Amino acid sequence: MTRLLALAGLRLRLVLRASRGSSRVFNVLAFVAVAAAGLAAACGPAAAFGTITYMLIEAGTAEALDKLAVLLRALFVLVWVLALGVPIATGSLDQGFDVAPLRVFPIARRTLWLLTLGAAWLSFEHLAYLPALLVVASVLSATGAAPPALAFGVIAGTAACALAAGHALTLLVAGVLRRRGLREALGIGALLLIIGASLLPSILDQGGSPGGTGLLTLVAGTARWLPPLLAADALVARSPAEALAAAGGLVVWAVLLAGVSWAAFSFVHSGEPIVRRGGGWRRTGRPSPGARAEGGLARAVDRLPGPLRATVGKELRYLLRSAAGRFTLLMVPLFTALIARGFGTQAEIPFVGAPGADTLFVGLALYVGLLSSNWFHNAFGWDAGGAALWRLAPVSPRTVLAGKNLALWLYDGLLVALALLSLSLLAGPPSPLALLTGLLAHATAGLTLAATGNLASLLFPVPRDPSSLRNSGSFAGTLFGLAGTLAGSTLVGLALLPALFGRPGWSLAGLIAALAVAGLGWTGSLGLAGQLFERRGERLLAGLAGRG
Repeated sequence: MTRLLALAGLRLRLVLRASRGSSRVFNVLAFVAVAAAGLAAACGPAAAFGTITYMLIEAGTAEALDKLAVLLRALFVLVWVLALGVPIATGSLDQGFDVAPLRVFPIARRTLWLLTLGAAWLSFEHLAYLPALLVVASVLSATGAAPPALAFGVIAGTAACALAAGHALTLLVAGVLRRRGLREALGIGALLLIIGASLLPSILDQGGSPGGTGLLTLVAGTARWLPPLLAADALVARSPAEALAAAGGLVVWAVLLAGVSWAAFSFVHSGEPIVRRGGGWRRTGRPSPGARAEGGLARAVDRLPGPLRATVGKELRYLLRSAAGRFTLLMVPLFTALIARGFGTQAEIPFVGAPGADTLFVGLALYVGLLSSNWFHNAFGWDAGGAALWRLAPVSPRTVLAGKNLALWLYDGLLVALALLSLSLLAGPPSPLALLTGLLAHATAGLTLAATGNLASLLFPVPRDPSSLRNSGSFAGTLFGLAGTLAGSTLVGLALLPALFGRPGWSLAGLIAALAVAGLGWTGSLGLAGQLFERRGERLLAGLAGRG
């Protein structure tokens, strides 16, 4: 606990240090705004869960108690969705504590593991569910529905399980993406998972096959022993023996997941240091398949003008070689498969009566367009000291920023293609109208993010390590990213409103108009960012060197 408090104090001191100098005051104000928004987002659901829990307990009927059990299960499932789903869906894995600089000191590996666990607990996805858990436990204890020791013990066990599972997932993904052979194996595994998901309905055979029904019953029975359901069963158990059994199962899960977390930490931090010596890429005499693919992609942009072609090629290599870029390439088709398997099998989704594949593609295209917000709003993060070249090279700042934006758009286009392929295999291809609508929504979001990102990249630059999944953006850059996401979503949402009233053609016209507005905003941002680049070039280099 002492080390955890010290780590929290260190992070607070780093934030306070950012306030030195008038140019960094906005960064601290942005931190306060982001923290206030996160606190409000966490306290709202906590109040709702607490109120509903109190009302159901006061009702006291058997039906109310059954509803309370359902509510608690939903709460604990939500905890796991936040702990595991949010980092995967946003591509924000590896947000914990980087222990690479501490490897040169005589610190026990167990201590480093505990430090990374504490840092992970201080991340948004874990702090977000903590108020709701504490409020529900307090209500259960105050009303006598559960003993205080049991209520808060179950809350602590749930938080420990979710923390250990999220920590293990983070470490395993980081370790796999840093090892060449495992990366290829993971790609093959992702493809097999998608194919397996497409065959899942025939395997389960829910239409009446005895074998399929037995498998479904087995899956449902096994799910009762998962941590979220065990936690809920412990709080609404009808006898002390049932509560003790469920709580004991939760303890077993906590110990097991802590062991998995420790094993993942040992796997990632065994052998050579995390960061390659010299900071460069390992070179071999024979090009790897990835390098040959990058060469083919570079040849695809050979028709661009010289300076623009060089910038696009460099940025694409960073994206395709970075751990975060490779992770996103694997995550998008898997996430699409999960969504398509859950919703795409429906004949229609309540959105203008559109088929599931059509509605899902439009939503996924917009989601993929907003997924690259971190890269758009820290465009010079990977350049680090090499950014000085942009001050010396005979190329205009507008060309540099346009090349970086174009590379990200090409990368996003690859993500959309992967999402479309996965969706077509599992839920059928979208109609031409939905395909065009989704692409226009995606392009509008990309232009909006580029417009705000060009300004944030120059005003609040932060260095970023290509070998890490960590998002090292500043709080002010995060605020710009939220503004860009909100602007893009608003433009697309307004354009899609006519489709809600059965006018998809009008939505197309609205999306074209939104695309034009976003394009004008992007063009204006290039001019303004070019002026900022001329005036703030030295500050940009200082920020990337960690002296800003």
